[in-house]
Amino acid sequence: MRVLVLVTAILGLITGPVFAGAREKRNAMHHIATVLAIAKLCPALESDNMAGALVLTMHGIRLGGPDGELVRADARQQIADLEKEDRDGVCASGILLYGPNGLNVPGMVREKK
Repeated sequence: MRVLVLVTAILGLITGPVFAGAREKRNAMHHIATVLAIAKLCPALESDNMAGALVLTMHGIRLGGPDGELVRADARQQIADLEKEDRDGVCASGILLYGPNGLNVPGMVREKK
């Protein structure tokens, strides 16, 4: 019984960071999808490609494979959901959450020049 508990504890220590990394990656993918949705719905806003590339690189997200499919599917779903909301509110939230001083991921969205 002690061996089983010890093995379980060791596996938890080893796999915990792996699952945490996967959770962070999924979270980053969701933020990217949200930024894509905001940029699509708000004509005065655009995504900052450099900031997006940094997030992609930091989390090992490859848009050319399965990760990209998940991001695009998430973005499509968010667009469908956000189209039902007040457009001005969506755009203001985009700046609040992803603008230069954003609460979620600062610098991912900016006003078009």
